[in-house]
Amino acid sequence: EALIATTTPFGWAHAVVIVNDGSRDRTRDVALELAERFDVTLLENDPNAGLGVTLNKGLQHVGAICGDDDLVVTMDGDNTHPADTIPLMVKRIDDGHDVVVASRYCAGSLVRGVPAHRQMLSLGAALLSRTIAPLKGVRDYTCLFRMIRGSLLRRVCREVGDPLVLERGFACSMELLLLLGRFTTRMCEVPMDLKYDQKPGASSMNVKKTIVDSFSLLFRHRFGSRRA
Repeated sequence: EALIATTTPFGWAHAVVIVNDGSRDRTRDVALELAERFDVTLLENDPNAGLGVTLNKGLQHVGAICGDDDLVVTMDGDNTHPADTIPLMVKRIDDGHDVVVASRYCAGSLVRGVPAHRQMLSLGAALLSRTIAPLKGVRDYTCLFRMIRGSLLRRVCREVGDPLVLERGFACSMELLLLLGRFTTRMCEVPMDLKYDQKPGASSMNVKKTIVDSFSLLFRHRFGSRRA
């Protein structure tokens, strides 16, 4: 509903793809209810398959149907990523960028409800990422709130194939950004107000596993093949 409220005043045509990763709450029912009122497509994993499989399924679906001039937004479905950031992201695409990241590390960004130790881990991961695998214009490698030019996504899907990402856990977010960086240098960030206090339940992230997977991914990217 926030997405619709944000895009409607601009007259932008829009479609929403919800990927339900085998949830056992009312996600499926709510998505089907929304589909009766809006242009909503529901994709599902059964059983739960992890964030990497979920992200890949959504991107492969959209990459097959979007046009070169379309703009593809990836975001969490728990209301922590503010939809009112999207107009600013569109502006940066219009300025000539291919990928726009809603970043926690831009001037003007706010982070609400994230425990201090998680913030420190995120900051450390960001510094390490920029050191080992620098991407011009990007500091936040792990936030999945991003906008991708349709022509770029179509090219990546065509040349990389299925799957786009191999990581099944939360490291897939970094993997996707590094993959996009192989195809374009026109990336930038915009500030956002991360509303983690809106999240209805505890995070499912296994912090230790995510750290190990991220380290491994960064070093493979820097010193070897991403398919290793």
